[in-house]
Amino acid sequence: MTQVLLIADRDEHADISQHTLQCITAARMLIDPQLTLVIVGDVPSSALSLPVERVVSIPEIEATDL
Repeated sequence: MTQVLLIADRDEHADISQHTLQCITAARMLIDPQLTLVIVGDVPSSALSLPVERVVSIPEIEATDL
């Protein structure tokens, strides 16, 4: 089993970007891949139909100056 962690990029419509979809397609070509997709913020409905084993959502973090 090959564990793959992908961090989703979003397009201008806040949907999963084409680059992320291409990365998912490439990762699926590995031997016995187990894909986890990390999404910052709300999970778009399109993410639920992606060929990944798990979708993880983390809250958006605002950068602050120290």
